[in-house]
Amino acid sequence: MTRYLCSAALWFALVAVSLFAVRVAAATEVEVAIADLAALDPAKSHEAREVALAALIRLIERDDEALAHTLAEFATTEDDALRGRLAVALGLVDDPHIEAVALLMTRPHEPLARRLAALDLLDRRDSVDPEIVGGIVELLESDEPPAVHARALYALGRPQDDPALVRRVLAAVRPHALGPGDELRARALWVTAQWARAEPDLAPVLAAVSHDDRRLRAAACFALGQARLHTVAAEAALVARMTAEDERPAVRDRAWRSLRRLPVREDTRQRVQAFRPAAP
Repeated sequence: MTRYLCSAALWFALVAVSLFAVRVAAATEVEVAIADLAALDPAKSHEAREVALAALIRLIERDDEALAHTLAEFATTEDDALRGRLAVALGLVDDPHIEAVALLMTRPHEPLARRLAALDLLDRRDSVDPEIVGGIVELLESDEPPAVHARALYALGRPQDDPALVRRVLAAVRPHALGPGDELRARALWVTAQWARAEPDLAPVLAAVSHDDRRLRAAACFALGQARLHTVAAEAALVARMTAEDERPAVRDRAWRSLRRLPVREDTRQRVQAFRPAAP
């Protein structure tokens, strides 16, 4: 019996040593792959970047230790270029831990650059996890720098159909769709159109179609063309922009392009067909 116990103990010890060696090897491999990414010369070819990214992705797809190491590097590195490259790799790997870690990095106690990088990663992930979406919504509901709000709008992910989540998202986005800041507001209008499920949800977008700023009018026309919900009011607003003689050509063109995407009425279809877009 003692002999068997000793043999078993020796076997377990050998397994432990082997597993440790595998982990060390994996850690070494991922360190090399990350170092290769960090050393990339921006002037080098796109192909070199793709090769380095593919090598890292292969490692983190097959080994949890490599994934953990890469996430830790993403969370702690001070190299902005490397963090961006790691975000590209992590954005392509199917593992829910990535989104959880990224969401933790968006919390207010983290440095701003790290928070923005984490939101960029969540944008790449396009998450449909209600917990992740809820965490992003919290940022939109809070008093945050405009840069955080802007990245959070991009990170919201694909629209979902859960009524409670839709209401919460639209309520959080609405102040940004009606507030200052051209880029922030334009993105908020697009998100509103994407998540809208009932005609009243589109109210901020319809209001922006007649805004004094031509850029917001164009953004609103674009958003209506991308909306999942089509309404008579939205169609009429786009027709009004397309046919307004005193409207900027770029806005009229944007309204025309949006109408071409929509299932419009016959009279509208004829107007769209008769419209002549501005020369490029």
